[in-house]
Amino acid sequence: MSLINRSTRLLLAVCAISLVAAPSRAFGQATTGSISGVVSDSSGTPVAGARVSVDGLSLATSSGQTGRYTLTNVPAGTQTVRARLLGYRLQQGQTTVIAGQTATLNLRLNIAPAELERVVVSTGYGEQVKANVTGASEVVGGEEITKRPVANITKGLQGFMPGVVVQDFGGRPGGDGARVRIRGAGTLGNNDALILVDGVVGEINNLDPLDIESVSVLKDAASAAIYGARAANGVVIIKTRRGRNTGGLKFSYDGYVATQKAQDMPQRVDIGTELKTVNDVYISSGQPAKYSQGYIDSTVTGVDPYKYPNTNWMGLIYKTAPMSDQTVRLAGGNDLATLSLSGNYFDQEGILNTENYYKRATLRGNTNFNVSKRLTAQANLMLMHERVARPRGEGDAQFRALHDTPPTSLATYPDGAYSWSRSAFNPLAQLREQGYFKERWVTTSLNTLASYALENGFKFGGQFEADNKDNRQLEFQPTYAFFDPVVSPTTSRMSNVRTNSIDRRNTNLNFDAQLTGEYERTFGAHLVHALVGYEQRQQQYDGVFGQRQGAYNNTLQLPGNGDASFQFAGAPQNIGSATETRLVRQFGRLNYSWNNRYLAEVDLSHDGSSRFGPNKKYGNFPSASLAWRVSDEPMLRNHLGPINDMKLRGSWGRLGNDRIDDYLFQQTFNINSGNYVFNNALATGATPGRLANNDIGWESTEQTNVGLDLEMFSNRLVFTGDVYNKQTSGILIAVPVSSLIGYSAPTQNAGAVQNTGWEAALNWRHNIGQFNYSIGFNIADNKNKVTNLPGGDQINVSESPSIRRVGYPINSIFGIEAVGIFQTPEEVAAWAKQNAKTGPGDLKYKDQNGDGKIDALDRVIIGDRFPHYTFGSNMSAGWRSFDASVLLQGVGKQDVFLDGALIEGPTWENFFSTYLLDSWTPENKDAKWPRFVFRSDHNQNAPGSNSWYVRNGKYVSLKNLNFGYTLPQRLVGRAGLSSARMYLAGTNVYTWSPLKGIVPPEANPGSTRATYYYQTRNWSLGTSLGF
Repeated sequence: MSLINRSTRLLLAVCAISLVAAPSRAFGQATTGSISGVVSDSSGTPVAGARVSVDGLSLATSSGQTGRYTLTNVPAGTQTVRARLLGYRLQQGQTTVIAGQTATLNLRLNIAPAELERVVVSTGYGEQVKANVTGASEVVGGEEITKRPVANITKGLQGFMPGVVVQDFGGRPGGDGARVRIRGAGTLGNNDALILVDGVVGEINNLDPLDIESVSVLKDAASAAIYGARAANGVVIIKTRRGRNTGGLKFSYDGYVATQKAQDMPQRVDIGTELKTVNDVYISSGQPAKYSQGYIDSTVTGVDPYKYPNTNWMGLIYKTAPMSDQTVRLAGGNDLATLSLSGNYFDQEGILNTENYYKRATLRGNTNFNVSKRLTAQANLMLMHERVARPRGEGDAQFRALHDTPPTSLATYPDGAYSWSRSAFNPLAQLREQGYFKERWVTTSLNTLASYALENGFKFGGQFEADNKDNRQLEFQPTYAFFDPVVSPTTSRMSNVRTNSIDRRNTNLNFDAQLTGEYERTFGAHLVHALVGYEQRQQQYDGVFGQRQGAYNNTLQLPGNGDASFQFAGAPQNIGSATETRLVRQFGRLNYSWNNRYLAEVDLSHDGSSRFGPNKKYGNFPSASLAWRVSDEPMLRNHLGPINDMKLRGSWGRLGNDRIDDYLFQQTFNINSGNYVFNNALATGATPGRLANNDIGWESTEQTNVGLDLEMFSNRLVFTGDVYNKQTSGILIAVPVSSLIGYSAPTQNAGAVQNTGWEAALNWRHNIGQFNYSIGFNIADNKNKVTNLPGGDQINVSESPSIRRVGYPINSIFGIEAVGIFQTPEEVAAWAKQNAKTGPGDLKYKDQNGDGKIDALDRVIIGDRFPHYTFGSNMSAGWRSFDASVLLQGVGKQDVFLDGALIEGPTWENFFSTYLLDSWTPENKDAKWPRFVFRSDHNQNAPGSNSWYVRNGKYVSLKNLNFGYTLPQRLVGRAGLSSARMYLAGTNVYTWSPLKGIVPPEANPGSTRATYYYQTRNWSLGTSLGF
């Protein structure tokens, strides 16, 4: 059966149900009529989910997605109709019902000042009031995100939602790589959430936060199942701001300027302590002291900074950098059309002391048209231009050099020449002289929608989106040769003899087309809403790569100026690549509500993807959810004390994951990888690579969720709690095969992972006269483990070794268990053999297998990299024209593997952190750390192999402070303004952590600060003006 036929049958089925269910006027009673109308808020926006009832009668219904309601079989005469929705004042009105006719009564709801505001969740192809949602979902408004002046929305989401973890990889401008993870890691591959912007797949990190109206997160299978094959890792739905019916257009300006400074740099010990400790290391290893007392005294006093240097490398490499964001907006409209047109320019200079920036210019226009009473349309256009510049090779090597270089190494001589006086490195020269990397993105997006509503409850819609992203990357390494004029005037200490030019260009072109049909009808207390749809998405990628070396001079920086005859890595590189991916979907959803008391939802998505093998291209992804509003039960309504609303939820569903590489199911060959004999001569050829597998299919995630929603004390206190069990099967892994086959291991659907956890959120809001305040707290925990891994353990041996093993979390920390520190030679002799030079002060390792020696066979799992007890707390207060807000975010437990230069300290004369001061000596036997040993004996206490260096990376971070003042209307009116607010905000203000300065908050699990950008602490001064 074709895909179109399937969707057509679903649509016809819904039509048939509606026709059978439609009441016939022929059977209407002559003494009754109907009441119909629209429920809206104070701005005229339709309100869905409001309970509408007739006073004194058992007649009730709910307003639909467009705010419309209909009450049938209403006795003739004057009737009082009431509309109620949590967060709004009760609204009522009167109308006269004439037998056999329909009376019209529109009701407008006003927000109750002492209650929570109405919360609307984007649920995929529609919206629902959160009070009526049956799945697990969260929403945060754009005004909350913009309280934190940040470069992207991802960072603005930190701390707001339980179960939503933002991994922040540092302060690199335009490329911090922040990721959103929802309810743990469900696969061994890509665990990023699906991002949708205005209904289609988009990107989150380059959106202007001021363009955002709301961000909804769908966490369980029931809420996300409508997206089927792409929703296994959760869904983030972003709505951009739209114009409203204000009777005209209004102009506004929002902007801020900020300073950025590296956050929580590690503290280095004073130079005297460092040099003395280095001497102690040398002497304990049988070496003569490296520094004389006279040298130490001269360095401490700073009598001659060039002869006795004490270089602050951190101060030379990092700087305080500016950042600014400016947005102008024209928004408003009338009954026929609304418009939101915004222009934004964001300029972020990097904190590295060289050319280092991210600049973004965005133009966004969103329009709504009421073409007729039944036909509406939208058109959304976005143009974006981004530019990035950073030093070439910036990354692990440069950051390691920064922490590996001792302060006794001079940076520059008085004439500005670089020095390599006591080190193989000069981080300042590496930063500034090795060339540049520059990148440009040009993005164009057009998104159009249309919807046509019929009188009988049917509505049909269509959406088409096209976006194009052009990217160009230029990389250039000049020729250079640097000499130390004092130490090595004739020997180059850092050089490059040939220029190296790289030009990468790629284009991503995406098309998305959707058709939907909806039906909504109320039958007394029954509300039915059905949706069916069809989507087709196509993604095309084209890329070229060119590289040349050996240009005539450093001013010729493009590859075309290089020497094409020069051979490097086999040949001059000219590479082209192209991929195409297609996705086709049919989906449906059925919602049922009885009197807003019993709620049910069923979803089904049937998806096909070109990424999977011919035998497994299609998959079905169903879900079902139920909710019971206990507080509306007549027998309980008056016995719940302070509880105003209580709802129990339960859901089950199956989701898919298509986040895999293209063409994994196909056979591969390695070109120019083998020699063959033809006519007694060797000829290069191809060898078989990966075996084909036509059965590669979906990674499937089944999730069960149970939740409770409570509103208490006149809706001032709101509680939400969930527990879940998420199991992913069919994870793609390369199952080992015999080397005799001669092929690489084929990828198969064989692995399995389980995530179980709980989430809770509590919010209190209250008004006392002109003073209002709110306090919110959320917390969550997730436990991850591998449940199936054919082929056995997968060990990754590196500086931070990890393992995948059944029964344990993905990428658990793997090493030798340290059980203490040796205190005496006799204790060493009585223990299992470790190292020929093991002595007092060294770590004591556990002999797991009892063979009398410590080796690789004694390695065990020594840590869990995943964060536990993630929490956030947001507090706000307002009095008259003043407002303030605070956001805290943290982690209760996370095993972090301490490695690299920040931990090795005097052993290699690396960065000597104050964190390492409490080390073992004969006089300090009750120490936190083992003794420092000479570099040749480093393996005795190497942090890269044992549990002593696994520590709890828990932290609490003051993520945001915001103080604002709204100018009185009498003042702003004189200046021709309608509103004006000024504010001072701080981001990443302070962090409390036992590993402060060593391990950054929200880090890639298990890493230290030694290998990437520091996060930045920002202070911003901004204003919002309305005209």
